[in-house]
Amino acid sequence: MKPSERRKYPRIPIAADLAEPVEIVLLRQQSNGRISTTNGHKAHRIPAILANISAGGMALVAFGEKEIFARVRRIHLVANIPGFERAKIEGNLVHVRSREGIQTLGVRFAAVAKKLKDRIRHLIDDYSDCETRIGLRLPEVCTGQTCRFFNLCKKAQKLETP
Repeated sequence: MKPSERRKYPRIPIAADLAEPVEIVLLRQQSNGRISTTNGHKAHRIPAILANISAGGMALVAFGEKEIFARVRRIHLVANIPGFERAKIEGNLVHVRSREGIQTLGVRFAAVAKKLKDRIRHLIDDYSDCETRIGLRLPEVCTGQTCRFFNLCKKAQKLETP
């Protein structure tokens, strides 16, 4: 982790061609402090793309105006990423960064199955090991038998593997 990094958990990028669409349900905080769906009856569903993930949270790219996310505190989503089998996640929206109608959402996990969190940690460990090997120019390359990030990987070193 970089010295200026404020995140508690390291993140891994999701390869552009694997950036899976997810659907998020926005929940707002009412004046009495309770959390509810955006209109009180029907969930407000927004398409988004998973950009990166860690054991503690994720970044999503969503389309639409920033105002849609005003007062949103919590989101529910189902991520359909290879190896995650429609993971159900609940998280707190910690920030929204806006640029030209595209919103980057920072989400801290609030309710995630332990099995999913462990799987994310294993992916991050193997991804980090690979980055170290590449940085040190070590000859070893990963295989599907030794690397849990293998199915998500698009690195040239993997593609050279027989």
